[in-house]
Amino acid sequence: MRIYQITPECLGNDYDGAGKAWAAIVGGQVTALRYMGKCPTDWDAKPAWIAAIEAHATGLDSHLLPTCRGSKALTAMAAAAHDCDDCPRPKNRQQYRPTELLTMARAALAAAHDAAFAKYRERCHAELGQLGDVVSGMCSATEFVA
Repeated sequence: MRIYQITPECLGNDYDGAGKAWAAIVGGQVTALRYMGKCPTDWDAKPAWIAAIEAHATGLDSHLLPTCRGSKALTAMAAAAHDCDDCPRPKNRQQYRPTELLTMARAALAAAHDAAFAKYRERCHAELGQLGDVVSGMCSATEFVA
């Protein structure tokens, strides 16, 4: 474990509190930061049926994915998704069960988030790599722990 001091310029320009981040290290000091939690979460081409699942969810799980509590709410959520033209349809029956739709939507949302994070990580590493050595770690008040 290494502890780096964050330069005053970096504190003024990039610092946004404690959190997981990547840092550019020059001369043993942090000169630039990019926070992992600032990853864009927009999904430009989100299918309408997935948006319907999100809109009718009754809560979020620990990974911030939509969930549904109660059979009536699950049925209403599935009905909203089935009303969308882009809702997937199985080959051997008329429609997917509500729990299947929820599982499929959660998997698609997780995959979209993972892809967005990978793209964001690569962009941040490229930016920081031009400024110094890139390390991953955690920001505190004026230190970075890697």
